[in-house]
Amino acid sequence: MEEENTEVQEQQPQDVNVIEQTNAAAERLEKANAELKATMEQQRAMQMEMKLSGSADAGPAPVKEDTPAEYANKALRGELHYTDE
Repeated sequence: MEEENTEVQEQQPQDVNVIEQTNAAAERLEKANAELKATMEQQRAMQMEMKLSGSADAGPAPVKEDTPAEYANKALRGELHYTDE
């Protein structure tokens, strides 16, 4: 009987230690989640600002190359414009 009481008393400090560690880990996770949420909100605001300012996905328009048939048709219609450089 005394052996069982000793075992129970020895287990209680370990259980308390595990609970404290779990609570500390939960607090760290909550803090990390709050920081991540703030970072995501900042990133979302920056993306919205880029879209509204017109700079999102901006860049030069892709150059379309004419096929040989299209080039020949433009040449026959006189639509080719050459500049001397």
